[in-house]
Amino acid sequence: MLTVIHLFLFLVSFLLTFKFIKDSNFEKLFKQGKTRTILVSSIVVSLIGGYLLSNAVITVVQLILDIVK
Repeated sequence: MLTVIHLFLFLVSFLLTFKFIKDSNFEKLFKQGKTRTILVSSIVVSLIGGYLLSNAVITVVQLILDIVK
């Protein structure tokens, strides 16, 4: 059950991170015309951010559940 929740949180946080990166000026860090590099970098940063965010949420929830028990 926890795996399904973790996967769902990862997907949601990945999409939120990707949208945040697309809405920011992330592409200004690269040379003009490097479209593929910008896209790949956006996806990699979003994957890392999504993973970290979902793990943080799972850890906080587990800590709260341990305290409540």
